[in-house]
Amino acid sequence: MSPETAPLPDIEPPMWLTPLLARLDRLLVVLEPLPDTTSSGEWMSAAELAGLLGVCERSIRTWEFTGKLPRPVKVGRLKKWNRREVQTHLSKTR
Repeated sequence: MSPETAPLPDIEPPMWLTPLLARLDRLLVVLEPLPDTTSSGEWMSAAELAGLLGVCERSIRTWEFTGKLPRPVKVGRLKKWNRREVQTHLSKTR
């Protein structure tokens, strides 16, 4: 058996390493492929969402933080909302 294919021993990491491994797991989740937000039909910006709902962008930000809207996907500095998720969320809360 070559060293490359040898199974790794099942050992417990040192206590000081556990929080670092947990942070690494969270980072790996962030590094997963992001959804394609280039198609304007499925994803909306805060301005587009505000226009659709007839409110100002500030209301969208407030509703985001208070949980009245689903969480957006963050792409760089931009936040985008999935149109179907918003419609489903709003229909449940009404």
